[in-house]
Amino acid sequence: MSDIRVTVDVTELVDDLNLNEKRKLVEYLREDMEEEFGTPIPDGEYHPRNLEASTYVDIDDILWEASSWDKQRMYEDLKEEFGDDDDSPKTPEELFSGGTYSEQEFGTVLHKLWEDRWLLTNEQKARIAAITKESFV
Repeated sequence: MSDIRVTVDVTELVDDLNLNEKRKLVEYLREDMEEEFGTPIPDGEYHPRNLEASTYVDIDDILWEASSWDKQRMYEDLKEEFGDDDDSPKTPEELFSGGTYSEQEFGTVLHKLWEDRWLLTNEQKARIAAITKESFV
């Protein structure tokens, strides 16, 4: 998946930190800036409410950290927003029509897994991957 660019108002971010987090941030800045730490900033060069930073966030990282509930809600929101106006088959029957009952049944299971793929836990994904590595003889 592609990266997303996020702009953060650093001042708001720092304002939301608790006291211990602010102390840790000061320690980090002191070590990072070394002798420049504590040097006054010349007048007119600092505008505290305009302090922004940009970073790139990989959507996979967001999905990795999201709970199943968050993924379900995101899925429902996107599904509602984009609807089902594409021409792809909508049901397992449309996908696997004409096959045997066993193929249709298996197709239904695969379709359900595919629909819910973003909701699967890492453990569930590992179990599915393990099945594909088993001997079928």
